[in-house]
Amino acid sequence: MAQETGPVEELPAACTLGPGRGEEQLRRWRALDGGHLLHRSRQPGELVVRYRADEASRRELTELIDVEQECCGFVTWTVLDTDDELTLVVRGSPPELDALSAGG
Repeated sequence: MAQETGPVEELPAACTLGPGRGEEQLRRWRALDGGHLLHRSRQPGELVVRYRADEASRRELTELIDVEQECCGFVTWTVLDTDDELTLVVRGSPPELDALSAGG
């Protein structure tokens, strides 16, 4: 069984962050996924990723999304925060969501 990942599985081919910054962003997503990922689901037009919430995951997810909005502003990034869970909702067209995991 494949391990679940958050919204960014590979560095997208169209990533505008540049190789060094893009690889660092991918490394940070993988670290957040490894320590906090609870569940990932996808429907047409929407990707929902749930993380275990604590101070560190809240801070890291906020920082990751700030960067993603710079380079992947073609989708919308929303976080719903409850006491014990962070729900990241990424919305866009199916091809736009596919672009998040289309490695270069």
